[in-house]
Amino acid sequence: MIKAFVTDIDHTLYCSETDSIHPENIKALQQLKDAGIPVIFASSRTMYGTKLVAAETGVISGNNYLISDTGALIYRCRDQKIIFEHAFDSKDVSLVATDLSGTDSLGFSGGYEFWDHPSTTMLYLALNTTS
Repeated sequence: MIKAFVTDIDHTLYCSETDSIHPENIKALQQLKDAGIPVIFASSRTMYGTKLVAAETGVISGNNYLISDTGALIYRCRDQKIIFEHAFDSKDVSLVATDLSGTDSLGFSGGYEFWDHPSTTMLYLALNTTS
C-alpha cells in the first residue's frame, strides 16, 4: 500500500525545456490525490515557485504538502499553513559577511557590500564590489 508519493520538481516532474508538466504526469498525480494518497512536492525552489508548479497539477489542496527552499519550509495544503520553517539567523549571516570582508576569498579584490534578505528562509547574500 502506498502511504505517500514524494517527487522533486525540476527535471523530474517539470520539464524546463518545454516549460511545462507532461499531461500524463498531471493525470497520475490526480489519480494519487483521488485515491487519498498524499502528494508531496520537494524542491530547492522558493515556496512561491513550488506553489506555482504544484498549482499546475491541480493537487495543491487536501492532504498534500510542499517542501521548498531546500527543505527549509514545509507547507500543508489543506489549511494553507507553514508547519516547519528554518531560517538562517542574522548572526550567522553576519559571521559570513565578516569572514569574507577584506579578503580575496571570492576572487574579487577590494571591499564588499552585503545584503541579507531576512524575510526568506534561504540565505540570499548579494556581493557587489565596492572598488
